[in-house]
Amino acid sequence: MATDVLSCDTLNEVNDGFIEFTCDKNNGTNPLDKETNAPPVTNATHDARRLETRPWMNDRKGYCHDKNVYACLHEEIMDFVNFISPTKEELCSRAKLIEEMEEIVKGLWPEATVATFGSHYTQMFLPQSDIDMVLFGVPEGKEPLFKLAECLEEKELVTYLEVIDKARIPIVKIVHKASEIHVDVSFNVAGGLATGDLVKHYMRVYPAFRPLTLVIKYFMAQRGLNETYSGGVGSFLLQMMVVSFLQHHGRALGAHHENPKYNNLGQLLVGFFTLYGRDFNYTELGISVRNGGSYFYKEDRCWCDAGRPFLIAMENPNEPSLDIGKNSYEIRTVKRSFDYARQVLQNEIYRHGHFHDIPGSILGTIIQADSNLVKRDPPDSFGYDVLHHDPEKTAAIRKQYEMRRDEQTNKKRAIELAADIRQNDTSAPPYKRWRGRSSRAY
Repeated sequence: MATDVLSCDTLNEVNDGFIEFTCDKNNGTNPLDKETNAPPVTNATHDARRLETRPWMNDRKGYCHDKNVYACLHEEIMDFVNFISPTKEELCSRAKLIEEMEEIVKGLWPEATVATFGSHYTQMFLPQSDIDMVLFGVPEGKEPLFKLAECLEEKELVTYLEVIDKARIPIVKIVHKASEIHVDVSFNVAGGLATGDLVKHYMRVYPAFRPLTLVIKYFMAQRGLNETYSGGVGSFLLQMMVVSFLQHHGRALGAHHENPKYNNLGQLLVGFFTLYGRDFNYTELGISVRNGGSYFYKEDRCWCDAGRPFLIAMENPNEPSLDIGKNSYEIRTVKRSFDYARQVLQNEIYRHGHFHDIPGSILGTIIQADSNLVKRDPPDSFGYDVLHHDPEKTAAIRKQYEMRRDEQTNKKRAIELAADIRQNDTSAPPYKRWRGRSSRAY
């Protein structure tokens, strides 16, 4: 099956619809031009103007490691991740917001509890990311949504408030006045907690997982490709794509899979863009990260969409029967953007290797110094401290994940069983027997 990973149409795909930043027309060769084994380079000053110092570079002019350009990119990625990682002040601001929400919720429902999930729980959030919050122990139905919204409005704690009660998972969206942090509040939905534990597990198993994911996440956010509702790749899907890539990368390395020499972040970033931007066969293959990771034929699971065969198929490790990639209908745009990044980085790496004294940023060729980065205060120190694979802590996180996953599965089965009993209860009048079903049942 290994040969099936390669996409049949990658070499012939038209380079249209790329999402890139505007470059000066006099900058020389277009990074989207057809590749050759030796990308054309004119002189040592070529394009130096667009490689000026970036905010995350800590006033450095560049990164120099003799002739190892990938080591330069590795160091720059570490600096970038440290630069966008939460500061103590940001974590404190978020903690105060959560405490404030807990106080409000306890005032409304004394037995209720508040939990966070998603990127805040895993600390994989970007500076502009929101907080996903879930309330447990509140009454069922839509009334609690409006009750919470009314209380927040009365206390004048928010600058924006919206109740989305028609969605599959109803939520209250707010913008906190004091911190300007966006918050999504859901009710009695436990699925996100197990997902967070799973992500934390992979953060310890693969030290490269967090920095690699954050760089790609920022790359996609700048291009508007990071939201599932608009057809992009959401956080959980992206994280599973990174995990799958690292699983197969580690398998290929064999005994060297834990050697830092073979886990250079620069090489991993280019490798990720190469796999999902050029090589992966989206039409025929699906992805699983369970049991060490594998690929499967989409046809075997009836996950083929005849109208959209290009969709990415990703098994949900919490519920293997679910495909978390089926709603990412802009995956072709994502793929082209990945391939664009691959070409730009490879060309830039070649230039830096050819002319050793070229100043500036390599990562800056695919990540723009936007207002969020320019306005951000640099941290006290640079460089990301990896989470080492501590067997005991990793096992504890894994156990907590499995417990929450099983609890979620059992709860879902109980709900389905109760629904079947109600549907098949012939002793009840028809109007009660069909309550909650579509109008055609009446």
